[in-house]
Amino acid sequence: MKKIISMLLVAVMGVTTLSACGKKEKSGLKVKIAVYDRGAIVASEGSMENNRWTKWIKENSGVDVEFVAFNRNQYKEKLNAMLSSGSAPDVFIEYDSAWMAQLVEQGVIKPVDEMIEKYSKNYKDYLEQNPQLNKYITFGGKSYAFTSQRPETSILNHGAWIRQDWLDKLGLSMPQTDEELLDVLRAFRDRDPNGNGEKDEIPMSLIWTQLIEAMYKSMDQWYLNEKGELEFAQLTDRNMEALRFMKTCYDEGLINKEFATDTQYTLQDQQWANGKTGVYMRQWNPDMCRELITNDPSANPVPLPMVSTKFGKAGYYEEADANLFCMVNANSDADEAIVKFMDWLIDGNWFTLLNGEENVHYTMVDGVPKVIDAEKRNTEVGYAGSYALITDEKTNPEAFILSAADDEISQRLAAMKKDAFEQYLNNNNFERDIPRSPEVSEYAELFGNWSKKRDELRIRVITGGNDATPEWGIEQLRSEWNRLGGEEVNRLVNDWYKANKENF
Repeated sequence: MKKIISMLLVAVMGVTTLSACGKKEKSGLKVKIAVYDRGAIVASEGSMENNRWTKWIKENSGVDVEFVAFNRNQYKEKLNAMLSSGSAPDVFIEYDSAWMAQLVEQGVIKPVDEMIEKYSKNYKDYLEQNPQLNKYITFGGKSYAFTSQRPETSILNHGAWIRQDWLDKLGLSMPQTDEELLDVLRAFRDRDPNGNGEKDEIPMSLIWTQLIEAMYKSMDQWYLNEKGELEFAQLTDRNMEALRFMKTCYDEGLINKEFATDTQYTLQDQQWANGKTGVYMRQWNPDMCRELITNDPSANPVPLPMVSTKFGKAGYYEEADANLFCMVNANSDADEAIVKFMDWLIDGNWFTLLNGEENVHYTMVDGVPKVIDAEKRNTEVGYAGSYALITDEKTNPEAFILSAADDEISQRLAAMKKDAFEQYLNNNNFERDIPRSPEVSEYAELFGNWSKKRDELRIRVITGGNDATPEWGIEQLRSEWNRLGGEEVNRLVNDWYKANKENF
């Protein structure tokens, strides 16, 4: 369904800035909160646990907040260890509702309804104004997390970029189908679109295999089939064809042969930035194009709309409406401190964490925070959004250009972002038949074990030549699923769906 672009401005009235607000009296309230460390903070700023923003939060929120930083890629593993040892923070975070469902069943987190009713005003009002969030956080009639509505810029996630200048040079049209995409990639491989006389092009990056799986509607999600029953997409023939597409790309030299070991995407990012890659599959946001157009101003990356397959036209992956889930440790006694901090965030202070200090990092232009210096902003504010656990951010695509710094590259990127946002928002058709993963413990346990085998088989099929066909791979996936109790899980998942679908 086509979404309606919200034209509301992102600014809020009365936003606190670093220099403008006075320090609040110490309340004696303390809380320990987990945050992600995505590697965005530089040494001059300190650490994710101690920097200008953690100090600002303590001085202005009225709560003594201690942040515990986790590497994003190791988060669950380390947090599970802390939970086992009894040293976990009061609040821990995650985007995965299936994991939240597991924690609910295990009794690791506690309901938040009573603490909101007792201590909250701002967040309570916000939740009443956004009742669509309840279906993501309610289990057995109780709410188990603080959350907020994602802005459209965050709901859109995956996307792809293609070198329009390469298409033009070779006289090629924008591909509309998977077969046309393969033909374009072959032309990029063979016809020297970068014009250096060498056969050094990498036709396409394959940073996330999920982008191809989304093309065939075979991501690790449950979809309603023609019988009205939920089926796990990665066991369908659609996934076999996704594997076939990726295998063809590998066998024909259309992707980097080292993609499977480039787990941090360093090599593929570098190849894109250096003008070696024709199709860059990662995110809709063009920020990763900055280095490319800086190195080569003649480069013209444009959004690649999702191509169709014999199964129809799907869409690139999109997040659900609910943003980060902030869950409360069942052993925590910091209820008042937690609610006070959440109330403070949703009262507008999230804005400062996302944008920085007015007249230092941005100026307000027509109600929009305009970046003064992109490099300074990225260094001093780029990591601070990790502390904005809940927000009330709205999307105004016209603001992309108004808010960007005045340098030529920033303005060009802002125009690209506006174009990509509007294209994907209006033309992306990502399906989500249920709002969250099934609350079936047997499924969560099976998936945890099965997905390890899935990851191994996916790479083996893609790179294994004639000895590992897509037909063989899909049969192996189905066999492993059934060996782990998949038939019973399928039944339980559909029982869960029948019992809950009226709430969706």
